[in-house]
Amino acid sequence: MYTILIICDDLKKIKFDLRKGSLVQRIVKKIFIVCCVLVGISAWCITPGQSLTKKGVENLIKINKERYIPYIESLAKKWSVYRMSGPLGKFGMQIMCTASEVHHAGAAGAFLENKVRVKKEARAIGTQKYDIDYMHDLIKYYKQQGSNAKDLPRILHEKNVEHLSLPANVTQSTLKRYPDKLSTLVKTGQINAPRYYRNVALNIFLRFLIEKKISF
Repeated sequence: MYTILIICDDLKKIKFDLRKGSLVQRIVKKIFIVCCVLVGISAWCITPGQSLTKKGVENLIKINKERYIPYIESLAKKWSVYRMSGPLGKFGMQIMCTASEVHHAGAAGAFLENKVRVKKEARAIGTQKYDIDYMHDLIKYYKQQGSNAKDLPRILHEKNVEHLSLPANVTQSTLKRYPDKLSTLVKTGQINAPRYYRNVALNIFLRFLIEKKISF
């Protein structure tokens, strides 16, 4: 016979006699199943020392999307506050953000200002082959650049620009040098907005993974 002492809220001790092999075995079995599931998820997408496959990218998005949605919505709200704060907002950003973040912040402005689009794109990432290909390429490029989180804004912006069809009078090098111009081109209809929106949503997903320390 096994005896388990349970301390209740009223500090009274109640004894439960459990027959050998009943509750204990069920608990052990459930723990074993949970462990197997966790090991399976790890093997799915984040096998240490190996390159992340496109299937792994797809699963990575599926597993983390529900946590990512409120993250990106919160980011859009912060952007809105920054925009409304004027010079004070810019001053605050310069104090709290890295030089790279400040320099590249405007590139995502046309997306973050559109709250309806933010919600739509956040829920839609990973539903198209393009999403998986782009994310796979982005993660690979990030690792090639040394996986330096401080340099992430530049990396995200460069990949976005490289996957957009630009007007004849605008070059990739110009946009990479002057990130603010990208939002202007989107707002004036000179760049395909849906593709831009999806790219930024995927870029922010990578930022989410890094900030939350989710392995990939």
